[in-house]
Amino acid sequence: MSTQPAWNGKNLPRLTPRMTERLMAVAAGRRFADRIIRNVHLVNVHIPRLEENRELAILGDRIAAIGDDLGHLIGKNTEVIDGRHQIALPGMIDPHTHLDSMFTVREFARLALASGNTTAMSETAMIAGAAGPDGVSAFIDEARAVPMRVFFLAPPQVPPFPDFETSAGLNFEGFKTLLRQPDVIGVGENYWRPALDLRPGAARQLAAARTLGLTREGHAAGARGFHLQAYRAGGITSCHEATTPKDVLERLALGLAVQIREGYVRSELPAMGPLADMKGLDTRRLMLCSDLASFEMLLRTGVMNEVVRRAVAVGFKTLQAIQMVTLNPADYFGLTGLGRLDPGALADLVLVDRLDRLTAELVMVGGRVVARKGMLTVNMPYFQYDPVLRRTFKLKRLDPADFTLPAPNRPVKVRIVDMFNETITREAILEIQGRRLGIQTDPENDLVKVAVWNKHSASPRGGVGLARGWGLRHGAVATSLLWDNNNLLCVGVTDREMAMAANRVLELQGGLAVVRGRRVLAEMPMPVGGIISEKPLPELAREMNDVEKAIRGLGSLLDRPFLALQTFCFTGLPFIRLTDRGLLDVRRGKMVSVVL
Repeated sequence: MSTQPAWNGKNLPRLTPRMTERLMAVAAGRRFADRIIRNVHLVNVHIPRLEENRELAILGDRIAAIGDDLGHLIGKNTEVIDGRHQIALPGMIDPHTHLDSMFTVREFARLALASGNTTAMSETAMIAGAAGPDGVSAFIDEARAVPMRVFFLAPPQVPPFPDFETSAGLNFEGFKTLLRQPDVIGVGENYWRPALDLRPGAARQLAAARTLGLTREGHAAGARGFHLQAYRAGGITSCHEATTPKDVLERLALGLAVQIREGYVRSELPAMGPLADMKGLDTRRLMLCSDLASFEMLLRTGVMNEVVRRAVAVGFKTLQAIQMVTLNPADYFGLTGLGRLDPGALADLVLVDRLDRLTAELVMVGGRVVARKGMLTVNMPYFQYDPVLRRTFKLKRLDPADFTLPAPNRPVKVRIVDMFNETITREAILEIQGRRLGIQTDPENDLVKVAVWNKHSASPRGGVGLARGWGLRHGAVATSLLWDNNNLLCVGVTDREMAMAANRVLELQGGLAVVRGRRVLAEMPMPVGGIISEKPLPELAREMNDVEKAIRGLGSLLDRPFLALQTFCFTGLPFIRLTDRGLLDVRRGKMVSVVL
């Protein structure tokens, strides 16, 4: 693991005695400030209220004083910034996101930072599953190079069910090493089912984080009652899987912090209107998060400013919503220098035109202007990933015969993966005709083959099954962008097309490929760890749109096929999933057969 010091990590610049004396001298009027921001209205997140006609004095990377007129703190070397009667609020924080797949942190920071999102807490499970400790280390090094604050969460369950699926992951020693990194602030999301099943090492991981005073993030999708209480008793401190106001209140009542999602994967805010109208509800343990911003959100509006706007649209008060992306997450993670505009706090702030729009006019991190009018004013360094991380597949090639699904030459009952929606799968039993050459697909009745191959095995090792809900009438699609395990998934109508799509992804060293007949219709290379593209986000968004258009051209009626591909094998959600070892019944925690 890398031990490179992080300027933007948990070891935020300390208030040394000397710096404390200097800050106090500025506040007391005995020393000039480095810069003064004049003519602003200030969002005080503690009360909360909007304080009109204020000025801020900054010394180094910290706020020294706030007042109505700080002209006496202006010396000949003091930079004066005219706020032009705009509104100053703390830099916005995303308390739960995933920056370790799809795009580089550089691309994320280039767009998010310019919109006022100055801090993000990122999971690391995707890169851990795809490329192990070296991948995590490289990802952290890249994030440390960008001029925004990125904190990390150590991945506790990679893969969630090691007895039933394969990935690179981390052993316990690697996990403990990661916890000791200066900018690792907690344990990433623990899936409640394997945690309650007392998966080996889960209690040790939570105990190690508790000893260091770190947070323990939860993933309690569907957990209620005594299951949720057991989860809390194990040491979990938050959950971002509350989908209804009732879920939120149950978690708050147990002392959990709650992150309400509004982003690419899920949009939970529209259901949370009743919370906004609930009198007497203490919202200090409520946060808003993206759980990964969509390409569209990043390119068109920004991240947390857009999330705040949507929270206000469903009924939350504006200043209350701003608290949920500033003070509340900073306090939850113990980052008392962030999320507020106080004397002594770090000067991470945003000037916006209006509270109902939250368009960033100026963004400052650590007292330094990093963006104006939606454009960065600082260099965004390019990070060079090691070539080894561009060759993470031991699997070389697949043949059509590898996709054979044996069965007796007679009518048989089969267990299939039935897609309920883009993220949830259910078990279904069908009776079909077995054949001498194995089970065949039936695209007219929406029955296709699915296969998952272990990327870490030179010889083909995988599970082959059947699925319904994709709607494919022709062709095949393959991807290595699979939540947490990041193996190789193929979905298709014919074995030959599935093999062609899979082999194209192997040639690309990761990504997506859509095939019909002998043609590759669209592709999206992701060579870093098999899950990250280094292309600019606009180009990556075009590739994703081309892939989704090609999948729909094969007959799919899914609204978000790109998301469906990523989640199809995800064992952190119910109910039945195909892994590289076969079909897994997640709820019962056991492998099941395709042919009954």
